[in-house]
Amino acid sequence: MQSGDERELTKYLQTQSLAFPVISDPQSRIANTWGVKGVPTVYVLDTQGNIRFVSVGYTTLLGLKARLWLAE
Repeated sequence: MQSGDERELTKYLQTQSLAFPVISDPQSRIANTWGVKGVPTVYVLDTQGNIRFVSVGYTTLLGLKARLWLAE
């Protein structure tokens, strides 16, 4: 999902004091490669880069922590 150009995304993250990485994907190449069907989509990868879990939609902090713990 694209909500502006890279400059606008960077400005929004700064004004909201958000410090997580965002990859600009204006042609949806990355989203198509990874099979993103909705937002937000969370992928949990193991240390070898294998997908261990995919969540589409809202995930609570507790739910995400549990999935990270299970992915170890």
